[in-house]
Amino acid sequence: MRKVKIAIVFIAACIGTISYAQETGGGETYSTVIVSGLPRSLVRTTKLGESPKTADTTVAVPPMTYNNLPGQSSVKFEPEKISAANVFPKTPLTKLYRFYAKGGIGNYVMPLAELYVNDLYNKKGSWGAHLKHFSSNGGIKDVGFSGFSDNELSAYGKYFVNKLEIGGDVSYKRNVVHYYGFDPDSFNWAKDTIRQRFNFIGANAYLSTYTPDSLKINHREELSYYYFNDLFGANENYIKGGTSLAKKMGKEIYGLDFSLLYNSFKGTYNYDSCLTCLEDKKTVTAQENFLAVFNPHIISKGKNWIGKAGLKVAMDVYSGDASFYFFPDVEFRYSLFNDIFVPYAGADGGVRRNGYKTLTDENPFLMTFNQDLRNTIDKLNVYGGIRGTFSSTLSFNAKFSFTKMKDLAMFVTDTVFSPQTKFGLVYDNGDLIRLSGQINWQKTEKIKVLLRGEYFHYNLTNEEHAWGIPDLKITASGFYDLYDKLVIRADIFFVGNRWARSPFAVDGAEEVSYDNGDKTYAYKMKPFVDANLGIEYRYTKRISAFLNINNIAAQRYQYWYKYPVQGINILGGATYSF
Repeated sequence: MRKVKIAIVFIAACIGTISYAQETGGGETYSTVIVSGLPRSLVRTTKLGESPKTADTTVAVPPMTYNNLPGQSSVKFEPEKISAANVFPKTPLTKLYRFYAKGGIGNYVMPLAELYVNDLYNKKGSWGAHLKHFSSNGGIKDVGFSGFSDNELSAYGKYFVNKLEIGGDVSYKRNVVHYYGFDPDSFNWAKDTIRQRFNFIGANAYLSTYTPDSLKINHREELSYYYFNDLFGANENYIKGGTSLAKKMGKEIYGLDFSLLYNSFKGTYNYDSCLTCLEDKKTVTAQENFLAVFNPHIISKGKNWIGKAGLKVAMDVYSGDASFYFFPDVEFRYSLFNDIFVPYAGADGGVRRNGYKTLTDENPFLMTFNQDLRNTIDKLNVYGGIRGTFSSTLSFNAKFSFTKMKDLAMFVTDTVFSPQTKFGLVYDNGDLIRLSGQINWQKTEKIKVLLRGEYFHYNLTNEEHAWGIPDLKITASGFYDLYDKLVIRADIFFVGNRWARSPFAVDGAEEVSYDNGDKTYAYKMKPFVDANLGIEYRYTKRISAFLNINNIAAQRYQYWYKYPVQGINILGGATYSF
């Protein structure tokens, strides 16, 4: 230790004072003289310019892998006992009853009796029959006897075999009316002298396929016949046969409709009741009509659209004169927003047959003699509209159409063969503009409301007005089923202005002149509202009672000129299923 201390003292004595040499900013050096026993010098040094750096010492962690070792744990579970469930392989079917009877009585001595007979559940087909009687003694004031009666007997059946449906129906109807449109103070006619009776017997048969195989052709064949006559000996024979073929090829459906129709009419008139006739007591007019229609068409479907393109060719032979007509048969529909809005447009045409039965179904006061039963030709009908749904319960349809017509049939008062108690026919050409709209609201099957309106505007060549045809129709209907116990039905009808042609000047009538110098008078019939209400109380599923009230407002309006309707009509009764 002592030696160390001596060495330190020796070194300090030899060094003395020490100074550092350093480079100046101009690159000059300077030296310092050190007084020492030995010579010393400083060597030029260079300052390092490197900045300190931080070394990244992060270590990457490799992904970890796991090996699942199979194992089994012992778990013990004891479920609680529950009661056995009632399991039905199928939903039970509603019980059907083979017979349904309905009977009632109303004012104006109005009995009603109906009986339905139906087949029960049958996978091979079904059948049924219907009988009905409905009559009244009239009761309308200030006119002739206005009683009527309707009787009907019908039966139907259909059978399924080898992907075929075979069916048909037969029916008989007997309807009695009276020509009561006269003033009983001026004409004292007994009810037997103004009586008219119609008899109808008809049958229909069809055969149809329903195979889903696209390689096969679906088809339907139909055959219809009826015989129709009246109390005065007028009669009509009608027979029609037709076929419809459809074949799917890719996205298109190719179809063909073809029909043949033959109709013969013989009209008679007993001159004993003709006030102006001095010839033979009885005369007969005979007419024949043959109609053939050929309609090929193609239906194509896309994702949101469906289109139809076709041509309809008709040959109309009337009393030996043949006419050929060509009508378009096109339509296009496009679905917007998943059927919320579906605009559509199309063009078509056709032949509307005017037979003695079809005309008397519309107006039973048509006279039987001297009738010219021409068919009405819709030469071109162009239409467009939009239908859709506002919600799951509310749907609508609005439509516009323009039709060019030939031989539009209209009813006018006859003055030659009857004292203005019967109607004859006049024909005219012209155009028809039709606007229609419909709204349906259906909450469930138990609540339904319908509102429909139609507007008609006729522009005819010769006639001043479309005689007997209203310019506006509005219908409101409702249905409500309360717990299958109380069922309420309501209907309100509004029928607009109609024009009647009269040979005599009456109050409110206006004179009409024709190009040939003839004159007549046009009488404007007032619009009317008719409201009906039906109530049914179902005491059980088999027994119910009903009450129908017609013409609630008790309006004594005229639907046909000089033919007022019954006032308020109340009919009550019961039904029974067994």
